[in-house]
Amino acid sequence: MSVLLLCASVMLGGATRAGVIGDAILQLASVPFLLVALWLWADRLSTETDWRARLRQPSVLLGCAMAALSALILLAQLIPIFGSAASGGIWSEIARRGGEAGGPAVGTGSSSIAPDLSAAAIAAVLPALALFLLVALLNRRDRMRLAGWATLLGLVSLILGVLQVLSGPSSPLRFHWPTNTQEAVGFFANRNHFAAQMYVTLLFGIVWLTHRWQGRFSAPRFTAEKAQAAGVAVSFALLVLGVIFLTRSRAGIVIALLSIAPLVMVAPAITRILTGTSRGTSGTRTKVAAAVAILVLLIAALGAERAMPRFENSILNDLRVPILTTSLSALSHALPSGTGLGTFVPVFQAHEGTDQLLQMYVNRAHNDWIEFIIEAGLPGLLLIATFLAWFGIRFFSVWFRPEADLRAQDILFDQFSAVILLLLLLHSAVDYPLRTTTMLCYFAMCCAFLVSPPRHAVRSPAPDLRQRSTRAGSKSARAFLRET
Repeated sequence: MSVLLLCASVMLGGATRAGVIGDAILQLASVPFLLVALWLWADRLSTETDWRARLRQPSVLLGCAMAALSALILLAQLIPIFGSAASGGIWSEIARRGGEAGGPAVGTGSSSIAPDLSAAAIAAVLPALALFLLVALLNRRDRMRLAGWATLLGLVSLILGVLQVLSGPSSPLRFHWPTNTQEAVGFFANRNHFAAQMYVTLLFGIVWLTHRWQGRFSAPRFTAEKAQAAGVAVSFALLVLGVIFLTRSRAGIVIALLSIAPLVMVAPAITRILTGTSRGTSGTRTKVAAAVAILVLLIAALGAERAMPRFENSILNDLRVPILTTSLSALSHALPSGTGLGTFVPVFQAHEGTDQLLQMYVNRAHNDWIEFIIEAGLPGLLLIATFLAWFGIRFFSVWFRPEADLRAQDILFDQFSAVILLLLLLHSAVDYPLRTTTMLCYFAMCCAFLVSPPRHAVRSPAPDLRQRSTRAGSKSARAFLRET
């Protein structure tokens, strides 16, 4: 079920504005998945015998706190938990700038200034919530398979992006409007979000290939099988990084380069998995860093003509600066209760001065952190702080204190899931990747990967690494689909 929901989210959830038909279909289709997930969780909790002991764990306590805060914020969009929006200070600011005091919130009893927009925002999180609940119940073997499917979906999106560039600005393969007509966007409306999917695909692909090729390089001599595997790995990295440069997304390129650091750090562990030995290889990090540097320089040289002009423009000339200034002004009036989920557009327009009017429609703050605090207020800020505390605990645990009984590939999987979350959080400071259903589902999936799998889940024994190394070359497409 999680594979089907992930496929649907990638193909239908790339829009950046509410009300798109693809998002509506996806939200409706996610309802049965959510009901099944809730039923499975109820069944699991009913059989838990040590839940009191688990509640003493800091990560579990923080998870419960996040669930309670999320429920509080969602209920405030429907009932006046924080008081009626019509009596808030935000309405005096809207009225002062020519808006109708009270607006549509009068008589609704909602804490949101636009209850209809808030209801749409609640519906937008249903696919991600369903995917999180489903993935959190998977065992480690199925989680690795899901990472394989995420890699395959990323490659499909990559091919689509290349075809979009080859077929020109008016390509019928661009499924959203407005969109970036000169760059690759895949299933998205925005090149930045497509770039985000690509660096997520890169990291998932490395983990999945490492898992599938465990022990393949155990033989001391260089064989055709090794050459084939090395060619596939280099081609995969070259394609994904090349397409990220093809998007001309500044944030995507910078964050993709940042993702190289953890790859170099875990290079000895990847080497041990591929060779099937317990000993590290001296100088592995240096060799990998040198190889990656050469690869990046090659891609940069080939894509400099397209990508470099984007970096030549001063950041002071970027529209994000006036948008951020106006958003901070709105934030001061939105606290403490917030304006309601999904209400950024009317709030931004009410605070945009006549000397700041932009010659374009601004539908996002280009900073997910600030936009969420504007909409959710202090409860939203508290939710962010609680999530960061949970994420910090899990990040430290998987990177510096992994469980002793985990296999090397499982540790690597958890580490890269944490890195993907960190990269998306950084990306959210300069853009709004998590405002698309697709990337929100990727985010929810990685959060679920950091949740410990059910204890009753049976994990298949690790196959003998040296026997794996004698298997024949590459897998066919049919075998790939069957095994993942």
